[in-house]
Amino acid sequence: MEELYEFLKQAQTYYLATVEGDQPRVRPFGTVDLFEGRLYIQTGKSKPVSKQIQANPKVELCAFQGGTWLRIAGGPGRPSGGQEAHAGQLPLPAGHVRRA
Repeated sequence: MEELYEFLKQAQTYYLATVEGDQPRVRPFGTVDLFEGRLYIQTGKSKPVSKQIQANPKVELCAFQGGTWLRIAGGPGRPSGGQEAHAGQLPLPAGHVRRA
């Protein structure tokens, strides 16, 4: 997970894909955190992206850095120990990682 975190930090911008109803939505993000072995992104709870993830937790991240593409498929989870994520933070466990 540390390697994925470093890749995303070095890329500086990555793209998060969600779904709203039957319409895909993709937007750039720049923040990423690593806590207890999980990747986190930060967004406001009232933003559409947060509502889309709550309605359909299947998401993908895509980033390009140093001639390498990275795609991570996963969904939100909870930090270990059953604690709630901080407001606006969504943990993203790496479900499937593909490098192209």
